[in-house]
Formats: sequence, structure tokens, C-alpha cells
Amino acid sequence: MGTTAKGPVVIVFHPDLLLQGKRLFAMDTGAFYDGRYAPWLHQKMRVSDFELDCSMDMPQKYVAAFFDGSNLHYLLLKVRSPALSHKTEFEVESFVALLMDRCTHNADDRKTSPELQVDQSISLRYPLVKAIILPEEMRQAPLLKSFASGAGAGIEMRGYHLSPNKPAIEYQALLEDTTRKLQEGWGLL
Repeated sequence: MGTTAKGPVVIVFHPDLLLQGKRLFAMDTGAFYDGRYAPWLHQKMRVSDFELDCSMDMPQKYVAAFFDGSNLHYLLLKVRSPALSHKTEFEVESFVALLMDRCTHNADDRKTSPELQVDQSISLRYPLVKAIILPEEMRQAPLLKSFASGAGAGIEMRGYHLSPNKPAIEYQALLEDTTRKLQEGWGLL
């Protein structure tokens, strides 16, 4: 496989994607089913115990409860325990323990990644797609140039340079920083 094919791509959606949501979870469900959260959760807890209301204000409620209401604190993973008592809310208590544990042996950053599930196709068009971050080599390809002037018109395209010996995971910090700068520019942080 060529280097470009290994380059990660990030698609940044507009918050209105929530309007198409069917289910919203407090964490990545694949990692839940893979048992990555087992050390923090009771064996009888189900992924549905961590389902959130799929409403437009839920992401901000989530950030307010676990990250002091700051989108920047969320992106920097500055976790806090909810202000309201949750000692009889075992799922909340377990989720807080999961979020606050800095060990990445079992659970990686997917534990802080809310997951939105939709039951229909998502149109990769502006304004639903706000930005795409992709390898510069792909950005310059005729197919992407055609997309950017057609269906992708209005979508902010950001490129980054690939290194032939770098695995995809090594681009994560770069992609997170680029995404954070986009959000700062949009006034979200």
C-alpha cells in the first residue's frame, strides 16, 4: 500500500449533524464491546446504560458535566467529576473513574469520544461538512480538486505532508492540533 493510502483523513461536521442522529453515546461503543472499559465498569453494565439524549443541547451538557463546560477543556481532556452528586448513579460513577484514569493500557482516547449514530446517508457537502483535513498529496489530486470546486465548495480543506516511514497513529497530534485551530477560528473554543 502506498504512503498516501495510509494517511488519515479527518472530516469535521457541523453540529447540525445531531439533527440526523438516531443514537448518541458518551463513549466509543466499539471499544466498549471490545472490553476496553471493563476494568472500570461493572460486568452487568450495558452500552445502552451510556446512551445520551440525542438533542442539540446534549453535547454542551456533556462538556458541562465532565469538562467544566469548556470545549477547550474537553479537547485537552481536563476531566472533572460532575458537580451534582452521582454516588447512587453507578454508571456515572464508573464513567467518571474511566475518564479520570490516565492509564492508556486498556482504554485510549476513545473513552472521551462521544459517538453519534445515524440511520441515513450523510451528504459530504457544505454546510454539513465544515472542514476536511487530508494528506496534501490527496488534496492536490484531480478528484479532490474537482470535489472542492463542486460538491465540496465551501468546505475548508486543510492539507498536511506525509512522511514515508511514519505510521498513521503518529499523525494524531498534528490532526488534533489542526482541528483545534479550526475550532478556535470558528469561535468554538
